[in-house]
Amino acid sequence: MFWKSFRLRKHKPLPLPTLISFLLFAGVQLLIAAPAKADCWYEGKKYKTGQTRGPYVCMPDGTWQPK
Repeated sequence: MFWKSFRLRKHKPLPLPTLISFLLFAGVQLLIAAPAKADCWYEGKKYKTGQTRGPYVCMPDGTWQPK
């Protein structure tokens, strides 16, 4: 009968390629989900997010916006 031929097998350790694939997939997901940060450039100088230059503030997307 079917249930007599079906045997529970012991769990085998995960093969290395499967583990590497999982870790690679998880790492890519973390990188994609991370917020983008860009520096702003003004007259050849780099400014961090939140720094001001005259009436403008450096935004996280790398643009200058008025205060």
